[in-house]
Amino acid sequence: MAPGLKPDLVISDLVMPAAGGDRAYIRLRQNTFTQATPVIFLTGMPVEEAKQVAPKGQNVVLLNKMDAIFQKLDEAVLALIGKP
Repeated sequence: MAPGLKPDLVISDLVMPAAGGDRAYIRLRQNTFTQATPVIFLTGMPVEEAKQVAPKGQNVVLLNKMDAIFQKLDEAVLALIGKP
């Protein structure tokens, strides 16, 4: 869906039943329309553990879901695309 929508930002769970966030990230980066789209990964895992499995790259932010509920999600969106 993302290539058709051409989003300014993608917010995704890191761990998903069908295709994990890591595989979704690879697909985003392989498409011309989404290869530079910033991605915020949310996870319920401890951040240090999640860092071991989360994709790394430019315009990628990893947040724990509890942190994201509060201020950090807003800060990450502003840092990546400059608007709320």
